[in-house]
Amino acid sequence: MGDYGIRVSKSGGDVRTCADIDTLLTSKYHFFKGYSLATGSVTLTGVDSETVEISHNLGYKPFYQPRAKLLYNGYGNMPYMQRRWNGIPFDVVSAYSEADANKIYLYFSQEDDFGLGYQNTYYYSVLIYKDVI
Repeated sequence: MGDYGIRVSKSGGDVRTCADIDTLLTSKYHFFKGYSLATGSVTLTGVDSETVEISHNLGYKPFYQPRAKLLYNGYGNMPYMQRRWNGIPFDVVSAYSEADANKIYLYFSQEDDFGLGYQNTYYYSVLIYKDVI
């Protein structure tokens, strides 16, 4: 092994001789460096929207992975939109995000077709990396 760095092989493989495809991690290639994880929730009632601001203060727009759990499904990547059958009307729930040099913004909204005033709590998580977008 003439190179130096980090190398982790898959179970049963020899880290000194296995091919790059058989490694879980190798510093031969770029990999993302984690910075922070933000989690939380928002509650919306009827026709409503809310913006969540997450400060990172990195001074540049970082690479980030926003995920949201809207209604009954598990977490999904953002942007995200879902129609929900709640009795007779259809409700539309959506979430999307954007970032700048200091903050990440998450936008949540829901529509209530017949004004029944449904209240829903939506959960989010954002993994922020040190890497520039």
